[in-house]
Amino acid sequence: MCLYFSRLSIVLLILGHADGFLLPRDHCRIHFRAAATANRGDESLIIPVFPLRKLVRLPTERLTLNLYEDRYLGLAEFVLKSDSRLFGALYSSDKPQVVPKGMDNIVPMLQPGDVGVICVLEDSEEAHIPTQGAAPRRRIRLVGTGAGRFRIKKILHNGYGDDSLPFIIVEALRLNDKNCSLHESDLEEELCTKLIQTSRDKEGGFLRESDEKIESLTAKLDGKDLAEQWSEQNKKELRSFAIASALLSDGFSTERLEILRMQSTTDRLNLLEASLPKAWGFW
Repeated sequence: MCLYFSRLSIVLLILGHADGFLLPRDHCRIHFRAAATANRGDESLIIPVFPLRKLVRLPTERLTLNLYEDRYLGLAEFVLKSDSRLFGALYSSDKPQVVPKGMDNIVPMLQPGDVGVICVLEDSEEAHIPTQGAAPRRRIRLVGTGAGRFRIKKILHNGYGDDSLPFIIVEALRLNDKNCSLHESDLEEELCTKLIQTSRDKEGGFLRESDEKIESLTAKLDGKDLAEQWSEQNKKELRSFAIASALLSDGFSTERLEILRMQSTTDRLNLLEASLPKAWGFW
């Protein structure tokens, strides 16, 4: 018989979420709600979150997770059994870290307001990897692509203190850019021109591929039944992140974090333009 996790189950039942994920070990159902309004209102969703130690991932970028720890194998099972096949990724190296009982795996102390990337699961693979002098280790590989951003509204489970639910789960709100200025198109064109001129985007191939990816990501995360204006605004937002991905390498964690948290496409493009001398060493 299915045993409900008292604390988390009660919280979710009070929230009244409907439809959702299956817990990996005892197959209890965790319910979630994803509600959107035509005027770009709040969209609430419940997702597991993987803490990134070294990288700041941006929307449109691919993220590959090779998972071995029990807690993250559990997270992978959670995602694979969910209808939405979404998970969150959040840079956590700038967060305080806790070690439960002084000996367990390190867990970051996330908090409401933190911003991360919503990843759409694209592919997965499970295998047992040989290890020297020991039994093969189970590994699950998840491959996702950043399709949007989220801001943590509430921590539903912090990833420790419950062996049956060893990973982080949050209630999150979609984070979208606000309306942009008319100057945005000129900024985007200028940055795209510089990409091509410096061979960062040979013959515009990167930008063409990005536009195709953005169409796919918008359809997967937003569906096809939202207002056309909303969809177009999301595409502009994702295009600005694609440009940021091309201009700023993984080593620019501070700049990437600032860009990720911004809610103005225009401000993001302005910052990218100002970052060119630092990122490339000329201009």
